Amino acid sequence: MSVLLYPTCPTDCAGLLPVAGGSLCAPTVGYGEIEWLILARADAADFTNVESLVEWQTRQALDPSNADAIEIFHVKGDYPEAESTETIISGDRTVRGEKTHTVNFMIDEDDDTNYEAHLTFECGNKFKMWFATADGMLWGGNTGVDPSVLTNYVIPPERTAVRYINGKAVWKSKHTPLRCAYPLA
Repeated sequence: MSVLLYPTCPTDCAGLLPVAGGSLCAPTVGYGEIEWLILARADAADFTNVESLVEWQTRQALDPSNADAIEIFHVKGDYPEAESTETIISGDRTVRGEKTHTVNFMIDEDDDTNYEAHLTFECGNKFKMWFATADGMLWGGNTGVDPSVLTNYVIPPERTAVRYINGKAVWKSKHTPLRCAYPLA
């Protein structure tokens, strides 16, 4: 699978006809659970080829102080349906605004490094972000998405429950992020 491209949306009423896929005998499905959340500084360079294993390994090996470094968090997360708005204007036409996308995640490894990451998230910085599912699909394309990340630290009341960092990453965009195979999966 290669990185898909966004369609050129029409500027007239004719529209595009989407092409249907699928197979009655051998359907292709993908499974849930976001397992990896990948972050870079907001001013980090885009990937040249997000499918290049060498490029991922190179950026992962960079010191975190390097502008192009990436950090990969093991998480348990989801990407629910994006919120969208439609406004009816004159002539009974419909105008759609950008969608609000959210990735909810939980970091359940309670070491000092992850706790310090939580404290850093509380500063309110912007990031470039990619996310990948347990079955090896990556979302974000070469450029990533540009979310605000909010985290909270949770101590459950049960002695047998683990402490964790609960978070969400939120951004606005017309389209769902581009996807491809995750080279590090």
